[in-house]
Amino acid sequence: MIKALLFDMDGTLADNMGYHARAWIEFLRRNGVILPDAQAQRRIQGTIGEVIARFFPEVTSPEQVHRLGQEKERLYRELYSPQLAEIPGLTIFLNKARSRGLHIGLATMGDQPNIDFILDGLGIRTCFDVITGSEQISNGKPDPEIFKLTLDRLGATTEECVIFEDSYAGIEAARRLGARVIGIESTHSRTELIESGCPETITDYRELSLDDLLQG
Repeated sequence: MIKALLFDMDGTLADNMGYHARAWIEFLRRNGVILPDAQAQRRIQGTIGEVIARFFPEVTSPEQVHRLGQEKERLYRELYSPQLAEIPGLTIFLNKARSRGLHIGLATMGDQPNIDFILDGLGIRTCFDVITGSEQISNGKPDPEIFKLTLDRLGATTEECVIFEDSYAGIEAARRLGARVIGIESTHSRTELIESGCPETITDYRELSLDDLLQG
């Protein structure tokens, strides 16, 4: 019996991963690293700390890493703010789930300013019973720690949840947890998601029947 739904944020609540990539490229340019877009795209994978370490190995202070990371994230919010929009059908789906008594959790590697930006910008904060961000965990995806913590806080088990994800790392984290995962076709295509081990995919939430989900 499904009791809880867990959602990633970037690429899952909003189709914003392209704006994160644009922000990285502009951030690097402003800090003296100029690369062809295709080359930069290949090297900006991973957490903020990992990307900064890759491009700025001389930056070793946690304070400096945090400062640079926040510079990039502010740039992302500036770029995406005029275009901020939910994955189609999200709010309707969340409200239906809440009306059926399902517990809803957010499990994102985003930090608090970005969480506030998305949840408040879309007006969906009250849809979530539990919000877990990167500052609350030690190990990022594909480690399933963030999903375990969120489920514990919701009072649900792995067998009682469905996880919504768009990224390879998030899908792998859900698989390591042993949870059912549905892939959102924003960052990757249906074929790519299936090849990554995610057999269930949707283009957006308008395709998803809550009754079918609970019976499936």
